[in-house]
Amino acid sequence: MRRGGSYAVWRMSRIRCYAWVCLCQSLALVWVTLLCPVRANHDLPIVVSYTTFNKSVNFTHVVVDQNSGRVYIGATNWLYQFDGSLKLETEVKTGPVEDSIQCSPTDCTLQKKVNTTNVNKVLVIDNRANKLIVCGSVHQGACRRHELGNIANAEELVPVPVAANDENSSTYAFIGPAQYFGYPSRVLYVATTNSHLGPYRDMVPAITSRSLEEGNGRLFGIIEKSFSTIARVDISFHLRDYYLVNYIYGFHSGGFIYFATVQRKSHLRALEEWGYITRLSRVCTSDAGYNTYTEVSLQCIGPDGTDFNVLQDAAVGPAGSDLAQAFRTGIGSDVLVGVFAVSKDHTSKPSRKSALCVYSLAVVEQRFTENIHLCYNSSVITRNMDYIAGSINQCPEPGKAGNILNFCNETIKLNGSIPIQQQAAVFYFNTTLTSVGFRRIGQHTVAFAGTSDGSLKMVLQNDIYSFFRLCHLFIQMSLLLLKVDIQVRSPMFGVIILEGRKHASGEGTRLMT
Repeated sequence: MRRGGSYAVWRMSRIRCYAWVCLCQSLALVWVTLLCPVRANHDLPIVVSYTTFNKSVNFTHVVVDQNSGRVYIGATNWLYQFDGSLKLETEVKTGPVEDSIQCSPTDCTLQKKVNTTNVNKVLVIDNRANKLIVCGSVHQGACRRHELGNIANAEELVPVPVAANDENSSTYAFIGPAQYFGYPSRVLYVATTNSHLGPYRDMVPAITSRSLEEGNGRLFGIIEKSFSTIARVDISFHLRDYYLVNYIYGFHSGGFIYFATVQRKSHLRALEEWGYITRLSRVCTSDAGYNTYTEVSLQCIGPDGTDFNVLQDAAVGPAGSDLAQAFRTGIGSDVLVGVFAVSKDHTSKPSRKSALCVYSLAVVEQRFTENIHLCYNSSVITRNMDYIAGSINQCPEPGKAGNILNFCNETIKLNGSIPIQQQAAVFYFNTTLTSVGFRRIGQHTVAFAGTSDGSLKMVLQNDIYSFFRLCHLFIQMSLLLLKVDIQVRSPMFGVIILEGRKHASGEGTRLMT
């Protein structure tokens, strides 16, 4: 018996496969991770690959248009468009450009400009407008739109600061629903780490809703109804240079918008040694003033009590009947899959200890509601959110709040005291999981996890007996994009090792199913 679960061996087409089995007691699930040491130039079922041999070109984002099958890549100084077979259709040079961190997005006549690398920060498909939204690190993180059919056809740059204006500060964006002022709409939700570079960073909120309406200068503008009703959340001014939040993932589920973050456990400098934690932040889709903004800690715990405290990547999608039964929720209900690592010392840097956890979004909503009730029924005294601008310190006095039927009409601004906790489904003590994706295949849920050393792992429940399915997986590395056919056949299913370059930053592989 080895640490991490029982050890077994299968033989597949003369390939020796090692399986790690981990019992997840809280869900009564058995997850299996199979690792087959297949070399990329031998048995790996790579359909096609694309490699750029220019080491200055670093792939940062990959998105797949589910309608056309096209693949788009945002990279350092380049933007690429491929067909579904990874045949290069169009490439657009986006940098370097003459720029200065002191320049505004609209004017740079009085500043000394230098040749500046343009790092892709946002790559989002807008199918309704038939556009690809692209934001880079130059021009204060401003964006432009390209035609999905031909990215060489691009609109003028919209001179609005949106993304982070450096290489390493995080930006996460996605299109989601909104119900502002009683009208349904779509907006671009954007979360951005403050790079504290240049004089224009205060124009970029920590989290905000940006308009997708064309004309009248509204595109990518922050949505606002009045001076007091603006769709944004900001870190308190006196903490913006210290309390930096790393935005890992964002999604919508039910009537809520979520962002998954890694941030300091305390905003107080004296408690810096407390280190970092993972949190989920949430706001109602009907809240145009972000008054319902709430945070709750997200924990992934090993069987021995190990706290895998820093999220590396996450994905949301529908559960198959296997997960739905385990979570006692409906088939197709949203689940959140995340890969976590134990941080090194008091930093946010990941160690070689990592794990995968699965959360029911129904349970997540319940935990948010529970935390809000604790404040409104006076079980807790303070909202504990001094690091958010405009927050209220004290919870309502007993009996003052009355009977509240819909908290989406309230001003909450709350940091919940009860975490969302789940036991790790799979865990490793010498591997750093860096990315995750999953597919619902028939009634089953299959997760794929990439590692910092360029490996790919498949995670399944061991109650799969008779299904067979071929699916495509796009694997993004620093200089390499692969399209791989994954055959899932029980009980002889496997996981493939990919031998590829790591990101220069050590982020490893990125996945897109």
